[in-house]
Amino acid sequence: PEVRDHSNLIIVPDAQLHSVPFAALVVGGKRLIETHSLVRAPSASTYVLLQRKTTNAPGRSLLAVGGVRYNADASRIAQQRGYKLGNLPGSRDEAISAADALAPLVQERVLLQGGDATETAVKQAVRTPRTLIHLGVHGISSDQPDRGALVFLPDEPAGEDGLLEVPEIVRL
Repeated sequence: PEVRDHSNLIIVPDAQLHSVPFAALVVGGKRLIETHSLVRAPSASTYVLLQRKTTNAPGRSLLAVGGVRYNADASRIAQQRGYKLGNLPGSRDEAISAADALAPLVQERVLLQGGDATETAVKQAVRTPRTLIHLGVHGISSDQPDRGALVFLPDEPAGEDGLLEVPEIVRL
């Protein structure tokens, strides 16, 4: 009942509560997301676990992608599916920040940005198992689940259209 008295909520889920879609919960006939400002914060136990992680654990690596310049080729492919894509402001800086912040936890960092962020380059980068993957890219959905995709730049000489579709992701 006290939720109705507060317009700003900080949600600190722990254990099984991470899977609860708090924004979709209904209070007073409306979803929380419609009536409240919601912020999710990590629990103290998550903080403790992150502090206990050993740095430079063997085999830990990161792939970070951002700053994709959605050029005419990528836009044309997305438009064929009914989407108009623009560049994602700040996604380059976000990928760099993620790589810098996670540097103490990984031995290897692969950063793909701008024109280097092709579907081919991403597929090549994940051939080496990655512990962490950060993607600052567009995603497109479809009423056909197998047609959903992450959008990178195409690489026509390699036969890649720039759309990393669900079946391709599963194979990776």
